[in-house]
Amino acid sequence: SGLAMILVVVAETDRDVRDVVAEILEAQGARVRQASSADDLIRAVASAACDALVVETELWRLGGLRLLEAIERLQPAPAVVLTGDWPGDSEPPADVRLIEKPFAAGSLVAAFSAALGARPTRSG
Repeated sequence: SGLAMILVVVAETDRDVRDVVAEILEAQGARVRQASSADDLIRAVASAACDALVVETELWRLGGLRLLEAIERLQPAPAVVLTGDWPGDSEPPADVRLIEKPFAAGSLVAAFSAALGARPTRSG
C-alpha cells in the first residue's frame, strides 16, 4: 500500500482516538509512534526522521514554535494532517491537511495520501 514503511507520529490527547488512528495507519502498512502531549510530540519529532504527523489541533497550538522548529529541522519536512477544529478565522498552512472529528477511516487515509503526495520526496 501507499503507506508501507513510512514512520508516522500520531499526537492526540484522547487515548481512544490515538489508538484508532494508529490502527488505521498500521493497517495501511505505516509504522506508528504515539504521543499524548505537545512535549511528547516534540521529542518524537526530534528523535526520529518521521515521514508524517497526525496531530490534534489543540496539541499543534500547544507545541507552537518549538514544534515548528523541530519539524523544520527534518528534511524533507514531514507531511502533516491535523484533526479537530481549526481555531479562529485563519486558514491552516497550505501544506497541512485538516480533517474534522469525527472522521471516517477512509477520509483519514485520503488526507494522508494527499499530504504525502504534496511533499518533496527524500532524494536518493
